[in-house]
Amino acid sequence: MTQRGPHPDLVSFNSVMGACGRRQQLEQVLELLRSTRRVLGVVPDEFSFTYSVAACERRQQWALALALLCEAAQAGLQWSPTGAATATNAALSACGSHGLWRVAAALLESLVSVRLSNVVTYTAAMAACASRACWTSALKLLLDMPEARLDATAAAATAAINACEAAQQSAQVPSVLGSAAYQAQNVLAWMKPAPYLTKNKTYVGQSVVYGSRLLLLHVFCIMTILDHILLLRYL
Repeated sequence: MTQRGPHPDLVSFNSVMGACGRRQQLEQVLELLRSTRRVLGVVPDEFSFTYSVAACERRQQWALALALLCEAAQAGLQWSPTGAATATNAALSACGSHGLWRVAAALLESLVSVRLSNVVTYTAAMAACASRACWTSALKLLLDMPEARLDATAAAATAAINACEAAQQSAQVPSVLGSAAYQAQNVLAWMKPAPYLTKNKTYVGQSVVYGSRLLLLHVFCIMTILDHILLLRYL
């Protein structure tokens, strides 16, 4: 690459890193990252580190992803808001795949402190909680989203549901979903599940029985999000 044709630059290196990362070729990505100084004589930029951390996420290499973020910080890299959020979210997801919910929560807090958190950040953190059945932490994150001016997506709500399912605390979810979406009183009155939605002819009142638990919770999730959209339209 350096012997024939146009002399490569950092942009071309980053493009190749991105392509290799999408193919989960982590070793090649890291080699290119190290080669930027040796071959080009320049310091890797935010795209270099973002592609590298994303490649770690795809291979679920959480420790390496965190090490790259630390390396970027030590190098004094000046992140753009989008770059910082993308790279940190990728590292957070890598941690979540291993159930490192405390580390994921710390990464989320780092983005919240500088107002760079987004729906992806919260969803990845809740997924990390779900893998360790930390349902209270997952639901707290869901409740924190409106305060961060973020709307709970289906993916975010599902991550919280999964955490409750893992901890066998599914009966807690409907009221919490309503509270997170509306922050108002009596908005779940029309959303109470009907007996015909249950299996084995089990009546559902204020709680959700195990046989129909997952189905009902996903119905609650979808209805809550759709109704929230309708409320925003008429505000």
